Amino acid sequence: MKKSEWKAPVEGSPIRWVTPSVDDYGVTTLGYYGGWSVQIAAMIFNDRLLLSEPGPCGGPCYGWCYDKGGAAHLAALAWNPDLEGEPAGYKAAKPGGRQPGERAPWWKVPMA
Repeated sequence: MKKSEWKAPVEGSPIRWVTPSVDDYGVTTLGYYGGWSVQIAAMIFNDRLLLSEPGPCGGPCYGWCYDKGGAAHLAALAWNPDLEGEPAGYKAAKPGGRQPGERAPWWKVPMA
């Protein structure tokens, strides 16, 4: 698929969806929200939906574990981080406790 043919999977979402890309560690970036990257990382027994600091030195700020097989991706598509602190249906949260509409601290947001 050409980039010009790709369109956001969820219209009206506060997440700025991008054409998914996979880095050298197997982490898939789906989009951006509030100064964070919205990513999915394949773990040994689970998949983890992440809000991470973008860039090569960024690390996960929040993470939610899901069963393998696409549950993390579907949760990301259904999630509205402006209204819901955490996505639905997760098995475990690391560290958990995100508040609705919470954004990355201003000093962690890259200059554009």
